[in-house]
Amino acid sequence: MSTTRRRRKSRNPNQAFDVAGIVLLFMGPVLLICLTASHGSGSIGAPVREALLSLFGDGAFVFPLLCIVVGGFFILGPITVWSRNAGIGALLVFLSVIGWKGITGILTGTPVETNGGIVGTLIAQGLLNTTGEIIGKILLALVFVLGAYIAVDLPIVRVLGLIRDACSASAEAARERVASAGNGREKNGKKPKAVDKPGEDLEKPKRKLLPVFVRKGERGEESAESKERKIPVTVGHIAKTQPADTENGQEMPDVPEGEYRLPPLSLLNEPQPPPLRAEDELKESVEILERTLEEFGMDGDVVEIAHGPTVTRYEIRLAPGIKVSKIVSLADNLAMSLEAISAVRVEAPIPGKSAIGVEVPNKNRAIVGLREVIDTDEFRNAESKLLFALGKDVSGEAKYADLTKMPHLLIGGTTNSGKSVCLASLIMSLLYRATPEELKMVLIDPKRVELSLFDGIPHLACPVVRDAKQAAGILRAVAREMDNRYELLYRAGSRNIQEYNKSLPDGEKLPYLVIVCDELAELMMKTAAEVEESISRLAQLARAVGIHLVLATQRPSVNVVTGLIKANISSRIAFAVSAQVDSRTILDLNGAEKLIGQGDMLFLPMDRQKPIRVQGCYVSEKEVHNVVEFLKAQRKPMYTIDAYDIAAASSEDDGGCQDELYEQAVRMVVANGSASTSMIQRKFRIGYTRAARLVDAMEAQGIVGPLDGAKPREVLISRSDLDRLFGGRSGMQYEEDEEEYSDGENEEE
Repeated sequence: MSTTRRRRKSRNPNQAFDVAGIVLLFMGPVLLICLTASHGSGSIGAPVREALLSLFGDGAFVFPLLCIVVGGFFILGPITVWSRNAGIGALLVFLSVIGWKGITGILTGTPVETNGGIVGTLIAQGLLNTTGEIIGKILLALVFVLGAYIAVDLPIVRVLGLIRDACSASAEAARERVASAGNGREKNGKKPKAVDKPGEDLEKPKRKLLPVFVRKGERGEESAESKERKIPVTVGHIAKTQPADTENGQEMPDVPEGEYRLPPLSLLNEPQPPPLRAEDELKESVEILERTLEEFGMDGDVVEIAHGPTVTRYEIRLAPGIKVSKIVSLADNLAMSLEAISAVRVEAPIPGKSAIGVEVPNKNRAIVGLREVIDTDEFRNAESKLLFALGKDVSGEAKYADLTKMPHLLIGGTTNSGKSVCLASLIMSLLYRATPEELKMVLIDPKRVELSLFDGIPHLACPVVRDAKQAAGILRAVAREMDNRYELLYRAGSRNIQEYNKSLPDGEKLPYLVIVCDELAELMMKTAAEVEESISRLAQLARAVGIHLVLATQRPSVNVVTGLIKANISSRIAFAVSAQVDSRTILDLNGAEKLIGQGDMLFLPMDRQKPIRVQGCYVSEKEVHNVVEFLKAQRKPMYTIDAYDIAAASSEDDGGCQDELYEQAVRMVVANGSASTSMIQRKFRIGYTRAARLVDAMEAQGIVGPLDGAKPREVLISRSDLDRLFGGRSGMQYEEDEEEYSDGENEEE
């Protein structure tokens, strides 16, 4: 019985406010009639009029209006902070006015009923007795200003700004009237157009705030205010590109290596301005979101809007006591209410903010070009040579990633979701940052049509690999390269490639090596065991020696992305997938199934717990062709992983002594009196792995001594020993060989 009674009491908690509001709304006109009409108010009208005029004087005429306003507030909703402050402020204004009239009435001797009434007279008498007329009026003016400030609830700076704007508008209108009167003799009366100042619009702010005014509903604490809120809208910008020097490509940092020039930005397309959503459209979306939440019993306010190239994120701050999981389950309802063209993704909460993010796809998507992302100071001044452009996030800010910190990257998504374009933008970013001496790349393209566009650039360590079985040999050759590099670091006493390169003189530094595979599934289908073993070894050990993996697949199943591969590649990019299980395979999280394709990605670096939504850079085939032709015109590729390295990697035998260049290398070493891997590499134009294998074979046969830091190896045999090793040759022939090798070295030096 008690439970039923409690339910009846709590069925309409606003009933008391509604009753009080109705009574006050009827009381207002009744009091107005009593004060103004001498007839028609009956016997009760005269006493009421006399009582009000005696108490408040002329201020009694405010009472009917006050009753109507307060009654309206009671009906619209319960008492809130703003309505309480408004009432207090209005009371202070009323008391200050009748107090001022009371001072005037006392000094002039007018009747109490025509001034501030008894209340105003008491206030005035107290001020005159304690402070006097002038100070009393100053205090009343102060109370009036404070009451108005509390009632209006606007910052003083805002009020002053409104006053300034009003004065400026009045002055401008006056100037226009004067100008039109002065130009009245002209026939057309047109004013000359203002001339833009040079350089006025060269730079724009990176983000701007657009006012979106939203009127709240009828219930709730904020809804009772019935006033407008200003929501900041974050909009990404398009950088103003400076005139590019197409002759020498000086937009990027200067390159210390001789004649090689980094490609100019003029080879890429100009960025296009993004389409902006109308303010009315954003306002309508905010109202729909808040109304939908209210329908499901959740109170929340949209506090900020981020307008990105692909999605618009509405940041919602929930009222205390509401579970975050409840709004996550409303994603489909929000999508239906907003009439979204694709799935709505809810990020709960936004990292670093006490708000929920509702990401709604834009009806008109913006294309993020590669040029607008790499033509920034952040990309241009970065120290890492392996920094590449990702795209723009939901706020329109450019996002970058560094392979040296990842240190390997796994990319997954369905076909036509943007994987190949992402790989192309990654390679293009690296080509805009590093020279062939600083970076070598191995491109594996089982599809034969994507990465083959880059065939022939000087950064390649070998021709673009198109056969899956050959790719397995390439990966084994890279693993051998990793072992050789670790041996070099061990002998030099360095822990990583950065320390090793600092300890060596210029021109002999180890380059970074980036392996890019466009379709891992094809390799796993044909040579799964060999590929998985090589990838696992490289993923575990290759970071310190400057070797990095970038693997992409359109079939993110556990048979392709095995647990052993995932365990060692912790940085992932997920494009649109068809099911949650695929999203969990790539990211170990849900969310990729909500993406809308065409470059829309979730980027999860190894140092974050939640992914970042990014619209990837778009690079066209024409842009790739322009950059590739520019690089190929400067230099031909010098392959450091050739057919011999692949054949040697396929067998366990060292094979250094069986190399066809072994005899020539030994003769050159003896002729020069010293031996080094870089010297053999430059002389015979072979890869580092092959040259190091030749030197190791010479050391094993006692031809050269062990490595002594950064110094060249000592030659332990004389020219007379060459006859014993390779057969006799005449002295004249040997002298010709010695002169040839010495001249070749001098020319290179």
